[in-house]
Amino acid sequence: MKIAFKALIAGFSILTPVAALAQETGDGLAEGSGRDEIIVTATKRAERVNDIPMQIDVYDDADLRNKQVQEFSDLSTSIPNLVIPDGVAGAANVAIRGISSPSRVGAVAEQPVSIFTDGVFAPSGSLDLLLFDVDRVEVIRGPQGAIWGRNTLAGAISFVSKRPSDELEAYARASYGNRDYVDVRAALSGPIAGDRVKARIAFAHDERDGYTSLVGGGTAGSIDRYGVRGSLAFEPTDNFTATLIGQYDENTFTNITPEYFTGPFAVAAGTDGFQRRVDADFTDPSRTEGYGLTLLADWNLGDVLVSSVTGYRKLKSRLKVDSDASPDFLVHELANPDAEQFSQEVRFSNDAALGGAIDWMFGAEFYERDDIVNGVSILGPSLLGVGPGEGVARDSITLDNHVRSIAGFGTLDVHLTDWLTINSGLRYSRERKTNVGSIRSTLELTGLPVIDLFSYVSPERELNDAQLSPFSGISITPSSNFLVYANWGRGNKSGGFNDIRATQVSFGAEQGDSYEVGLKSTLAEGLIELSASAFLIDYDDLQIRAFEGLVPIFINAGKATSKGFEANVSVKAGEGLRLVGAVGYLDAKFDRFFSPTGADLSGNSLPNAPDWSYNFTADYSRPVEGLGELYGYAEASYTGDHFLDFANDPDGFQDGYLLVNARLGLRLTSGFSVALWGRNLTDKDYRVDFVGDLPPALFLGSKAQVLGAPRTYGVEVEFEF
Repeated sequence: MKIAFKALIAGFSILTPVAALAQETGDGLAEGSGRDEIIVTATKRAERVNDIPMQIDVYDDADLRNKQVQEFSDLSTSIPNLVIPDGVAGAANVAIRGISSPSRVGAVAEQPVSIFTDGVFAPSGSLDLLLFDVDRVEVIRGPQGAIWGRNTLAGAISFVSKRPSDELEAYARASYGNRDYVDVRAALSGPIAGDRVKARIAFAHDERDGYTSLVGGGTAGSIDRYGVRGSLAFEPTDNFTATLIGQYDENTFTNITPEYFTGPFAVAAGTDGFQRRVDADFTDPSRTEGYGLTLLADWNLGDVLVSSVTGYRKLKSRLKVDSDASPDFLVHELANPDAEQFSQEVRFSNDAALGGAIDWMFGAEFYERDDIVNGVSILGPSLLGVGPGEGVARDSITLDNHVRSIAGFGTLDVHLTDWLTINSGLRYSRERKTNVGSIRSTLELTGLPVIDLFSYVSPERELNDAQLSPFSGISITPSSNFLVYANWGRGNKSGGFNDIRATQVSFGAEQGDSYEVGLKSTLAEGLIELSASAFLIDYDDLQIRAFEGLVPIFINAGKATSKGFEANVSVKAGEGLRLVGAVGYLDAKFDRFFSPTGADLSGNSLPNAPDWSYNFTADYSRPVEGLGELYGYAEASYTGDHFLDFANDPDGFQDGYLLVNARLGLRLTSGFSVALWGRNLTDKDYRVDFVGDLPPALFLGSKAQVLGAPRTYGVEVEFEF
């Protein structure tokens, strides 16, 4: 598929003849003193977060700065029942309420938690890019297929960038920290043609050494990232707005190298698993580039709002991994996955502010993506039994995956009384996936012609799938400060194709039914905010990573159940002091699952599903006469016991651990500020990834792990006006 740039303009022209937009759709935060005034677009309407009958966590720019969030995985421990291991780049794995799809570089399974940037689906690998100039992040739990579409079976995560401002504003920010950490950010925003045309430009760059030392010098896991985003907002009339957003991201890094902690590779790699030291022989840098273009348009036709979201994304990666993480040239892997996609969504909705008996929204979406993967696995001379430089064996693989889907969707909220509402939603989608590929295995010995061992070109394979994602619920609001709700929703995640070397050609779609009851309340005249929910999720055909010989594949587990609860409370405890506590409990297990080896794993815990998780924060500020404002932030997050693999290997069991983050700063009235910050201040060692089923013929029973980030700290200065 060649997705032309003109497709973006075509998306805009679809709606241009329609008359004009009434008002902004609420991309910003409402003015107000309490968090009950936070406006979100989780339902694709502008609503107060406390009015929405579902569990939503919202973090604005101030929250992200306090937590020193540079990429989304940094938020993981702040949200109960959410796990985002910061492991090998390009293989992000998000788990909400115990549901995830562990993947590796080059895998073809999609995630059950979809990521959206300004309303546009983000390709896999986007979570490794730098997070900057963000207005807010919304984490929406439970199946969101009726509203957000494909592959939101466990939830959706929405990033909303800052929009051009009505008045001139700017900031420049710089940080320096341990491990030669450098971070520089700046933004400039304001009107350029009265109040009809506004613009914003933002830039960010960060770099640091990796957390794992290489015996030969340097580090594994180092980063060098850039991001730039430009936004142009038009309001030619009072009832029409359009915003064009363009973004470029770049990430150059040495990929995190697995640290072996059992088996013969522990000796060869030069580590016991917790020294953060390996002796890898292949440390060439990897690189990812991302391009994005988004066009948002809104019109108001009296009582009807028409919205369009047009998106183009391209992600190019050049990934290089020393799979054996040892000084011997055993296995090196090169993966060059390129993703290019185009999407167009059109929505029609009534004006809920008019207070009618029915609120409705309906629309349609088109989505198309190409994934082209060129990968090479190189077996080195040590494995072949020849001398250094005397020969290698190569498996060269090319895969071309294409997906096209169309969908129609709608929501209907019927207000039976002032306090009783019936909520419903439905999306029907049809998806077509195709896959072709080739493989060539060669033996290259010094002084001899290249020997062809095996070659294969696959025929085109095709999957057609139709999915129905319904949602229904009831919400009761006896007062404006109290909401009780009960929901049921069904989510789906697409199936896909396995590696062309595998005899199991494909794996099936995944489906889950989620039942949830909850409440939201504001008490003591806004001083206390409370939310709580309990859930039960039944999953069929959960997609699980496995091996067929040396070939990684995906299979479908029979059934799984996840149940638990979440609760959050926020208290304004005094002048300038806010205390926030959150707790989550999770019991997520396989009800019926036989592994590829025939082992009965029924009753095993799902991976990345901690039993308990807690988060407590204290945010304090006070004026300093003649200077400005002194502020402090402290956070303690506990992640409970959990397994890191579906087989529940005892070596892959992670004990519960506590992480502590903090920030202390001074904001001067002149616009200058300075702050000290730290993450994982107790320098706790913990694992975020584990591989216990490495092919024994190659890895001799060794098992590998990846550790989470150690203690980091630094100082930040900023000037804004």
